[in-house]
Amino acid sequence: MKRRTGTWILGLGGLALLGIAAIQSPPRRSRGPLGPLASLISSWEWIQFDREVRHGAWQEAYVYARRALELDPHSVEGWSQLASHLVFLRGSLENEPRGDQRVAWMQRGLAILEEGERRSDRPAELALIRGQILAFWITSQAQDADAALPWPGGAEAAWQAGVEALQRAHAAGLHAAEGPLAWALEAGQTLNWLPSSQPR
Repeated sequence: MKRRTGTWILGLGGLALLGIAAIQSPPRRSRGPLGPLASLISSWEWIQFDREVRHGAWQEAYVYARRALELDPHSVEGWSQLASHLVFLRGSLENEPRGDQRVAWMQRGLAILEEGERRSDRPAELALIRGQILAFWITSQAQDADAALPWPGGAEAAWQAGVEALQRAHAAGLHAAEGPLAWALEAGQTLNWLPSSQPR
């Protein structure tokens, strides 16, 4: 019980840092035929996304989100917003009682972050967000008997994938990844987990 509680505490601490990357980031460069207008139009699309989400019109919301991302694919905030929606809202126990469907929504959110890593100007920041979601939130959910999240490979597999993403962000020179990576490794150590890159 103490180990599980400790992991939850580390998880909450890690998730609290999800917005740090965006706060510390430099201004984005506008590209493409629309130039600086792309970011402005994209922001309007996100407003429409939020409106549709509040009304429970999921499919309509995703049309706006995808349009916003195509207009401004370099935006860390856009990729993070859609991924967080899929993981924390659609993948929540309150919205989806079936464990396999919760996993599917979370995986969709993580796939959005992977796509963002490939297309954004700041991939390390999205790797940081992906790592925290996996190493803290999903790991905790997979460990919690009440949450009953049937994550493929279990909690350790989620933790391993999270640590890899955090290591990727740290290797890219993102200082904000130092704390979450250290906390994730500490939590894994209490459970006798080692990163896949280290011999057992």
